[in-house]
Amino acid sequence: MPTEQKDIIPTLPIEAIIVPDSVKELAERSVGVFFEGVNNMPRAVAARDHLDLQRPIRAGRLLKNFTPLNGMRLLEIGSGFGINLATWIKQYELDGMALRGTQKDSAALSKLPVSFLSQMG
Repeated sequence: MPTEQKDIIPTLPIEAIIVPDSVKELAERSVGVFFEGVNNMPRAVAARDHLDLQRPIRAGRLLKNFTPLNGMRLLEIGSGFGINLATWIKQYELDGMALRGTQKDSAALSKLPVSFLSQMG
């Protein structure tokens, strides 16, 4: 008889990670503006969806099916606003580093992961 599998991965309280207002504002000015032009989604909604902290938690659970994350070294290429990395550093005590490509707002965006990680609580 099959047994039901339970989620045994500890969940980080969402309150443990703080997305600074400066990151929210930049998300509205970048991805918010982009998606507003593509599908008429309001800027604030697109930014909120992009910064949703449940996404990296779900992705971490999926990754843990294939490899242990606790204490691992991680290089995130194309880190965006650093949400995945910040969450996983807190959740799994990763030794993480983020790389990002060049973008129109590269000067402002390149500072985000450090700024975000230092303010996340």
